[in-house]
Amino acid sequence: MKMILRSLMMLVVGLLVAQMAKRFLQNLEAQKVKVKAKADTALKGTRLKLDPITGVYTPEA
Repeated sequence: MKMILRSLMMLVVGLLVAQMAKRFLQNLEAQKVKVKAKADTALKGTRLKLDPITGVYTPEA
């Protein structure tokens, strides 16, 4: 009887650990996407365009 209970407990613990690992990996992927999105928007508007007549650099639209 003890062997059956231990086996069932180990099965439940294994399932819970697998579910937690899956959620952890999903959260890591979500954080990577957030970092990439912030990095893309941070570079927006930093390019400069040279006006050939005046020689002045102005931000691109």
